[in-house]
Amino acid sequence: MIDTLRFELIDIADLAKELAVPIASISIGLDASGRASSLALWRIDRSGIRINSVMKDVAEQFELPVLRLKRRQNDFDKGGVNIQLGDTPTTVSAVYQLVIEEDGHSAEAGLLLIGIPALRVTILPDSFPHSLAISGVPGFHVKSDPEWPFEAFKLVQIV
Repeated sequence: MIDTLRFELIDIADLAKELAVPIASISIGLDASGRASSLALWRIDRSGIRINSVMKDVAEQFELPVLRLKRRQNDFDKGGVNIQLGDTPTTVSAVYQLVIEEDGHSAEAGLLLIGIPALRVTILPDSFPHSLAISGVPGFHVKSDPEWPFEAFKLVQIV
């Protein structure tokens, strides 16, 4: 039997409902080395979901990354990169959990968000602990090194 590490949800009762809300902008927090440390999805009402990666012990000297998602209200990230997605919010048409299996354990370690028109944002754990490998955000290009290739993840649709 595989032991599964779940997303850490803070102030979120229904993840599918929260992620289905149209997105007005995205902000990306950067650490001192310039790696992405967080990503926040902001709505028109100034509420949002902040996403970052945390490491979870699964055995002695063995950790797996899990995404932490926290509901935010009226507190846009200071610094980092802020990207408006257009004049109207982007409708989220599908969201997938990206689940990795390793040494008899699995972890909900990433997300794929698909929006209309033409948004496809992938959020994966970076090989540097507590960092994110982010792709598909318009106007955002930072070198990243995903812990695993996208193809290694099992996709589980949640929206």
